[in-house]
Amino acid sequence: MTPEIITVLGILGGAVLLLVTGWLRTDVVAVLVLLALAWARAIEPEEAIAGFANAAVVTVVGVFVLSAGLQRTGVAQWLGQWVQRVGGRGEFRLVAALMATAAALSFVMNTVAIVALFLPVVMDMARRTGVAPARLLMPLAFGGLLGGMTTTFATMPNLLASQALREAGLKPFGFFDFLPVGGAAAVVGIGFMAVLGRRLLAGRGMEEPAPSTALPNLTQHYGLHERMFVLRLPPGCALVGRTLEESRLGSALRLHVAGILRDGQTRLAPDRWTVLQDDDRLLIQGTPDQLQDLAAWRGLVMEESGSEMEGWFPEHIGFAECMVAKGSALVGRTLAWLDARQSWGVNVVALKRGPEIFRSHLQDRRLMPGDVLLVQGPTERLAELRTGAGWEAVRETPRDEVAGGYDLESRLFTVRIPEGSPLAGRPLSETRLGEALGMTVLALGRGDTKTAMPGPDEELRAGDALLIEGRSEELRALQGFRDFELEREVSPEWGDFESERLGLIEVVLSPRTGLAGKTLRQIRFRERYGMSVLGIWRAGKALTHRLQDLPLQFGDALLLYGPRSRHPLLGGEPDFIVLSQAAQKVPLRTRAPMAVAAVLVFLILSATGWLAVPLAALTAAVLMVLGGCLRVDDAYAAVDWKAVVLIGGMLPLATALERSGAAAALGAAGVEWVRDADPWLVVAALFLLTSTGTWFIPGTALVVLMAPLALELAIGAGLSPHAVMMTVALAASAGFSSPVSHPGNVLIMGPGGYRFLDFPKVGLPLTLVVLATVLLVLPIFWPLK
Repeated sequence: MTPEIITVLGILGGAVLLLVTGWLRTDVVAVLVLLALAWARAIEPEEAIAGFANAAVVTVVGVFVLSAGLQRTGVAQWLGQWVQRVGGRGEFRLVAALMATAAALSFVMNTVAIVALFLPVVMDMARRTGVAPARLLMPLAFGGLLGGMTTTFATMPNLLASQALREAGLKPFGFFDFLPVGGAAAVVGIGFMAVLGRRLLAGRGMEEPAPSTALPNLTQHYGLHERMFVLRLPPGCALVGRTLEESRLGSALRLHVAGILRDGQTRLAPDRWTVLQDDDRLLIQGTPDQLQDLAAWRGLVMEESGSEMEGWFPEHIGFAECMVAKGSALVGRTLAWLDARQSWGVNVVALKRGPEIFRSHLQDRRLMPGDVLLVQGPTERLAELRTGAGWEAVRETPRDEVAGGYDLESRLFTVRIPEGSPLAGRPLSETRLGEALGMTVLALGRGDTKTAMPGPDEELRAGDALLIEGRSEELRALQGFRDFELEREVSPEWGDFESERLGLIEVVLSPRTGLAGKTLRQIRFRERYGMSVLGIWRAGKALTHRLQDLPLQFGDALLLYGPRSRHPLLGGEPDFIVLSQAAQKVPLRTRAPMAVAAVLVFLILSATGWLAVPLAALTAAVLMVLGGCLRVDDAYAAVDWKAVVLIGGMLPLATALERSGAAAALGAAGVEWVRDADPWLVVAALFLLTSTGTWFIPGTALVVLMAPLALELAIGAGLSPHAVMMTVALAASAGFSSPVSHPGNVLIMGPGGYRFLDFPKVGLPLTLVVLATVLLVLPIFWPLK
């Protein structure tokens, strides 16, 4: 092997490793590949960025805009209503009509957009017809995937396969070239799902038909019936006279107060300023086990002496004042979001804003220009802050100035962990003193040894002393919270919480959400959206415990409770797909004819060849905007730039594989294996290899990687390059067997209540059916030799 081949294969191996493991986002991997190839001189600088001007990329951008226009003008919603009229209440007809419609829309919409658009339609359809959502949502996603096999520009794998032929000096696929083979696969696949596939489905609501209302199913699905209890506050209880916020039931004990029974009336979704009264009965969403933190806090022994700073901190631990600069990226962020301890290696002790000083519950405060943070940490960490972006000034602050200017010592107190404490043997983070009570553990004393800034994983022992900065009265109040009465025999029904003003609603994180990776606490969910999160459905499991600190993921389904007036506002949020048509944004129906006209222009120009497909797509996209179907900003927002960067960044790798000779070397090795094999077996093996690859690598990136290798294999084995490339493209679209094979599959997992194994259970037989159809039809229209 030449050095050039070794270099390119090394970059290829690194890219595959990163894509399979998911250590980095796919678009970041693509950019790294592009830069690695350029730095290694495997391609010219112009070739490194040529992928972003590729015809496939331009076409994809145009199709994204067309998809958004059809959605905004209500055309796709109208098609959903048509499906219900045609399908009636029969499950066979519903599945067939739904999959056929999704497949037809794939001509001008990408699969993710189709699934996102039809999610609320299908959920409403399930409620009205009594068919469980799980029997409809997987057919919806698979219908979109099958429809993507029918035309050259229906999916990115088809476009990229055609482009690979063009760059190899061969005739690219025409507009309808995929239709005979892909269309046959789509028809047979839809038939299989309507007759047999749906019977293999399992998921939420499969045991019995879906009821006319979603409430019983939702509460059972999320396990809320088992997570309700009542707390009664007898006269003299420590909580009486406090507001809900001051009670710390939510922040400290992670209990959600869904309602208050008072004087024979139920007050639903009380706000945080509601004052608790004698004999209030609190309807709690949670489990009594969550009260166990109280037992741990009650046992802490508060000490009157030993809380002065001197003697606790060695010389290398100091304080500094950091002023937030105007225009800093820190502005608008909360300290919980920034996670100063993890990011900067310091504790934030206080925040000064003008003449006012805030010392407690700092994690939820949003930073403003001119804010001064008092931080504690090692002197080397404080020095690093001076060079960090976002600060206008960083000044080391003497301890006496801290004690006087911030009155810090008056807020210091010491607690000791007694023998037999539940906290002994547990890490410091599990005390939840900072998260729950807004306190900061500044130091830990064990015998004669004192450790400043102990880490969250520091294991506590009986006899340990903790130097804490915070309000000692808050800990005393919770230690005194023992007079409540737990009414275990009461089992409230969630139907009691539904009213004209309040109700449940289910949402799914959208493909373009900016909330993935962030916790509910960091984004201040309740304050931001006015709704409470009761549960999260993820990967086949209902999560209802410690939701505030659980990072959200794309595809998560969230069960929300709050004012019905907020439901339509959620429908307009780009971060969510609301699973109810009633909460959707009102479509621009008067612009629907213009949207349909723009799509027809695209189809006619592309089919006749009067304009190249990329130019036809851009023309139709511009017509969408000029025709008032979309605003310019909406058109930009409709484009999945992550997908664009993925394609543009990975295409240079295909160029490098071909130019370096790596593709030829790998192809020659493959030819040795298949030289005497039957062409049908070669095509079948290639199909299975590619479709299996979608379990680990996105289909778009997979085609870019496979294309040069498949072409070399075809040439070396004497097979038709067009037949081989069509096989690769169709297989890359056959992502039926895994929920991670395609983003559309991820979207339906939560609403459908699917588990991971549901996809191979249905998807593997469907993949074999599609493979058999391709093997039968492909040689008729594209001879293998």
